Amino acid sequence: MTASLVLAAVVAVAAVLLVAVPFLRDPTPREDRLREPREADKRRLALAEERDRVRELLSRSHDRQLADEPTGSEPALIDF
Repeated sequence: MTASLVLAAVVAVAAVLLVAVPFLRDPTPREDRLREPREADKRRLALAEERDRVRELLSRSHDRQLADEPTGSEPALIDF
């Protein structure tokens, strides 16, 4: 039990050091500003947002259709 706790602590310290090494080497980067997105990036984001809105609407519509379907042994009515 003690050996496994020591091993776990060593692995945890190693993981923290592995992640911290880049920050310890260069604590102040040359440039820390985000650039303005390009037009293509803005368009891609707008399309992704529109896609997500449509998917949400379709999902809600599908959920309503499932709620309106007959349950149990009731026969489904079909209009021709």
